[in-house]
Amino acid sequence: MTAPYRAKLSAGELARAISEIDTSRPAMGPAFSFFSEVPLDLQLAFVAEMRLSLRKVQQTAKHFQSLCPFPLALATNLSSEIDNAAIDDDELNATCEEKQRAVAIEVDLDDL
Repeated sequence: MTAPYRAKLSAGELARAISEIDTSRPAMGPAFSFFSEVPLDLQLAFVAEMRLSLRKVQQTAKHFQSLCPFPLALATNLSSEIDNAAIDDDELNATCEEKQRAVAIEVDLDDL
C-alpha cells in the first residue's frame, strides 16, 4: 500500500498501522487509505491473512471513522456482530474469513 501518500509500507507495517491506533499515527495516510479505499472483502482477507485481531482492527477503523464524514465499511459493517460477540478473536477471525469467502462468491456470481 503506497498510494496516494507515497509512504511505502510493508505488509507487516500496514498490519500494525491498522491494528494499533498508536502505531497508526505515523502511518496515518496509508492506514486511512486501507479503510477508505480498499474494498471490504479485501480488508477482511488481509486481516485474516495477517492473523490480526478483528476487534483491534475495527477499533482503529472506528477511530478513523470519528475523523471523517463518510462511512468506512469496517467501522460500520460487521459492527454489531463484533461488538456483541461473546467469542474470542480466533472464532471472530474465522467468522471474518467465512464472510470474506461469501462476499467473494457473491462477486463471482455477479460476474456471470
